[in-house]
Amino acid sequence: IGNNTITGYYGIYVNAEISENSNGTDASLTITGENNVSLEVSGSFYGIFVKSGTGNASVTIENASVDAKTTQTNSGYAGVCVQSGASSKDSPNLSLAVNGGSLTTSGSASGDGIQFVVGSHQATGATTNLTVTDNAIVDARNGGISASRTSETLPTPTPTGNNSSGIVFDDKNGTVYGKVELQKDLEIKSGETLTIPKGSTLNTNNNLTNNGTIVNTGGTLNGEPDGTGTVVDGSSSVSYLDKNGAGQSCNDYEVVTANDTQWTGGWYVARGDITIDKPVTVSGNVHMILEDGCNLTV
Repeated sequence: IGNNTITGYYGIYVNAEISENSNGTDASLTITGENNVSLEVSGSFYGIFVKSGTGNASVTIENASVDAKTTQTNSGYAGVCVQSGASSKDSPNLSLAVNGGSLTTSGSASGDGIQFVVGSHQATGATTNLTVTDNAIVDARNGGISASRTSETLPTPTPTGNNSSGIVFDDKNGTVYGKVELQKDLEIKSGETLTIPKGSTLNTNNNLTNNGTIVNTGGTLNGEPDGTGTVVDGSSSVSYLDKNGAGQSCNDYEVVTANDTQWTGGWYVARGDITIDKPVTVSGNVHMILEDGCNLTV
């Protein structure tokens, strides 16, 4: 209720790993609010830390503006950590859901904004899920989003499903999911990218300032953003030279962004300076057009 602040060793700590059953149970945290309420959570270690035993771990935010951060500067702590315990042997599910409102996170220098951690090598069937609905914004620009099983890196979860409606920033790369009506001011800063993929719609409602890059890869952008940034239209045809030097034109393609790690069969166009700092998986026949002046680093 209202605007709230929590500080401590941990901001909010839910630990279901130790219980009468020794191996623990499920762990969950739900934060709900009405009428633009806010919660600032900071911890000397984690801002929000939810840890299960043998079961699932989840964080759910509904209609509240939550800012979670760690005050650590050097160690690998996160603003939000969702973790299964070391004794988990089955298939624990780690989930973070933001339904309306927003979640802003800040990790330490070597940490992450949001961490999903499977604490057991034996939990090979573990899953990680991130969902956004009702125009939610997940802002992990300070630290990004990671998923791991002890020392093993897992694929970073991204929202899926027809009910998705929100924007997720994984470090400097944002993506629009579903149909989004901006409810409050949002800035794309210099060096940052917001992608509107095919099938997604962003209505700015005069709340968007673009000082970075907006890449429309076949979605819909309604409204003219403020700011000095650029908007890349991925719906116009692209001219290129084929392997024989003959001029060709491509009308159906995807624009490559820094958070693209899956290239499936089809055509892709790379523009400007792009660095993808994770491995890229190529499936099928992939055709890549590098526009003049492009530097693509994988």
